Amino acid sequence: NVYRTGTYLLDPYAALAYGALQDYRATVGEGRTTLILADRSPICSAATVSKAIGISVQDLKERLSKA
Repeated sequence: NVYRTGTYLLDPYAALAYGALQDYRATVGEGRTTLILADRSPICSAATVSKAIGISVQDLKERLSKA
């Protein structure tokens, strides 16, 4: 969802953190600004990330090299 709406690509662990934040916000109704720190690049999990967004690993690597 982050990639589709904001064209920002998260690694799987940051995506889990973001999903948990969204679930928390939906349950509690809180919307304060939040910082999620990620220490991995999406390229570290290239196969998983490329499958999740529907592109090849090669396309993913090319897109990330341009960023």
